Amino acid sequence: MTDNHRYNTPEPGITDWHVPLNQNFERLDSDVEIRDNEEMRGSYAPKLGAKFLATDTENEFVGDGEKWRPLQSSGRSPTFESLSVGTIQSTSLGGTRTVSTESELQDAVHSGGTVIVTDDITLTSAISARIESKLEISIEGHTLKRAPRTNDHMLDFELSDSASLTLSGGFINGNRPEQDFPSMKQDEVRVTGGSSFRANSVTGLYNTNFMFRITDVDSVQFLQPTILTYTNRIANPSDAGGLDGIHTYDCSRVSITGPIIVSGDDSIAVGAINRSVGRVSVTGGVLSSPIHANGLKLHIEEEADSTISIDDILITAAIIACKGHGIQLVNNSPRAKGRGRSLSINSIIDDVVEDGINSIIPMEATIINTEITNVGNHGINLTAGGNDLKIVSLTRNFRESGVRLQGFSNAFIRSTIDAEGGQYGITLDSVTNAQISAIIDGPTQAGVYGLNSSHVSVTSSIIHGCNGPPILSIRDSNHWTIVGCDVYGNTTNSFKLTGSNNFTQANNIEGGGFHFDRAEHQTSSYADIKPPIPRFFENDE
Repeated sequence: MTDNHRYNTPEPGITDWHVPLNQNFERLDSDVEIRDNEEMRGSYAPKLGAKFLATDTENEFVGDGEKWRPLQSSGRSPTFESLSVGTIQSTSLGGTRTVSTESELQDAVHSGGTVIVTDDITLTSAISARIESKLEISIEGHTLKRAPRTNDHMLDFELSDSASLTLSGGFINGNRPEQDFPSMKQDEVRVTGGSSFRANSVTGLYNTNFMFRITDVDSVQFLQPTILTYTNRIANPSDAGGLDGIHTYDCSRVSITGPIIVSGDDSIAVGAINRSVGRVSVTGGVLSSPIHANGLKLHIEEEADSTISIDDILITAAIIACKGHGIQLVNNSPRAKGRGRSLSINSIIDDVVEDGINSIIPMEATIINTEITNVGNHGINLTAGGNDLKIVSLTRNFRESGVRLQGFSNAFIRSTIDAEGGQYGITLDSVTNAQISAIIDGPTQAGVYGLNSSHVSVTSSIIHGCNGPPILSIRDSNHWTIVGCDVYGNTTNSFKLTGSNNFTQANNIEGGGFHFDRAEHQTSSYADIKPPIPRFFENDE
């Protein structure tokens, strides 16, 4: 006996056990469908309730005791009394809907689940919805394009606290050439709230404002986004303001992997206003903002209160051709302390009008490993202070300083700096505890320049071609130690050190050979220091 059909089971010991079994076989005629080619159904008796499946056409039939009756909603081309499935464009299959028109897409997003775009769609207004659970939109192989003269966003979603949204593949074309630009600027994709937003291999084109504006989402992930603003088609560079690639606000975790972005304004911007940003990672890819702004900007807005910060930052993207800074960290709030935990940059930065790296956000720990070339101001310019800094860099062709630090404690700098007309190799302002080992060539002023900086060690460095002293410290700069440096080809090869307790030893100074030299204004020289007595000679003194 089965649970569903309750076939007869012979009682133990009966002699006519074949009777209930024969009854079972009779019932099987209707319970189990017959399978054969459709033309063969006449070979079988259409018993009441019997089922016949045509294996060649997939049509189904039910016996009524006299003939086989076809089921309308079966087979490869099922039909109903009012319409056929072939006339339906939006289909729901197991929580997945396929859409090919604007109205179908608008209807589908309200239901959540998975929406698959099966054709190019022109949008005359925003596709908008409030998402309560989970929505996935696949545009793979197709384009969503803003219709001409459409003063509206393209995709605009508000998510409940636990909801998530995923966009996958395809193109989102803002169609800027056919809009009233720059008088009308609208974001292409807006997402507000929710637990997560993810964009996988989405390509954005011709944005008229932010290509992606993501606000107040817990977790944001972009995987291999491509955003091309086509800045060469913007006649006035000032019109490019607002043409950001990706801009997030108040998102706790932001991860962007493998971006290719050429934008009018910041390629990527991560902002904090009402809540702190816990982690930002921008890894791989290339960022460029050639006519207006920065490659990557992390910013605390003016309205932020004292608790707001951007905590952990990882950057490995290459940044080229930027009208502003390559990487900028900025705190615009007079209230927010903005102090972060860690900053790690491992990037190539080239052809930047302002600083390669510019930061006015203090960090507890910073590691910078970069190659920076062709910048208009400083190669690395960190002016907000912080603790525990390590710089390993190659910097070439800048105007101000290869490396400029202000307000730091515990800084290690190992750099190759080819100034090519820049003023200073390394500038320290109000820095305490710094160790420098560098090759510095060709600054128009000093190789290493310090003001109000103490406990600075310059060791095993080569300084050449300065149109000024190789090492210069002024104002309240004390406890400088210069050991084992090779100094030659400068307009003056003398160290100029102010303050007290400065010490130089075993430097190879051009014109004087290898010797224990004496720096200006030092209070202790090698001759003033009594060497320690080896322990095994103590009794012989």
